[in-house]
Amino acid sequence: MIGEYSCNYLLRTGGICARTCRRPEGCHEHWKSRKRLPCNVCGKPTSSEPGLCRKHANSYYVTQYINRLRDRALEVDLSCIHALLCFAVCGHCLNMVAYGQNDIASIFASP
Repeated sequence: MIGEYSCNYLLRTGGICARTCRRPEGCHEHWKSRKRLPCNVCGKPTSSEPGLCRKHANSYYVTQYINRLRDRALEVDLSCIHALLCFAVCGHCLNMVAYGQNDIASIFASP
């Protein structure tokens, strides 16, 4: 039967395509298109990740960018602290081991 299904594609105008079709996915124009949901703020159809239209998604992407910058800064700070600690402890340990002092107490006791 030709008119078995109707296309549920959400148009830019906010309406539904509603053409009769043979596929449950949609009509011949819309069956491969990405699924679009209404924007959480204004109701405009969108297929973006946060579920917001282009006008309202700006704050979402700015927040993501700031979080990435903050994570990178924390990662750099932690790696610098780790490098300093590792150099202070391991550099001293390597010098003591090179001189033949393998005892851990003697490594940390001597300056």
